[in-house]
Amino acid sequence: MKALVILRTLLLADAGVTAKRTGGVHTNAAPQEDAMPNVVLLLVSGLEDFTHSGPSGLVEDRVRVWCRGKTAREAGELGAAVHAALQGYVGEVGDAYVQLCRVAMSTSDYQDSANVHRSIIDFNVSWNLA
Repeated sequence: MKALVILRTLLLADAGVTAKRTGGVHTNAAPQEDAMPNVVLLLVSGLEDFTHSGPSGLVEDRVRVWCRGKTAREAGELGAAVHAALQGYVGEVGDAYVQLCRVAMSTSDYQDSANVHRSIIDFNVSWNLA
C-alpha cells in the first residue's frame, strides 16, 4: 500500500499532472461524482526482497495508473503528464526512499461510444523506508 501513497504524493505535487486534470488522484476507485480527467491508482502486486540473512528492506511494487478522461485526447494527455512525472523518478517521498520508478506496461481502452476513456500505465516502484 505504501507505493500508492508514494505515487499519489508525487502526482499531487506535479504541476504538469495538475494542469491536465480537474478531478482528483484516487486510490482504488474514483467517486462517481468526481470531475474528469482524473487519476486512479491500484496496487497490482508487491514483492519484498530477501537475502540469505532475511528481508533486505527493499520492496518492489507494481502500481497501475488509470488516467481517465471524457475523451481519448484528455486521457492521453493526462497519461503523458503522468508518464513524465513518474518515469525514472528517484528520491525521498515522506518516510520512503524511491530507488527507481519505471514503466512496466502501457495501454489504452479507447472506444468511440465510451463515456470514460483510459490511458493505463503500470509502474514498477522500487522503494525502502528512508
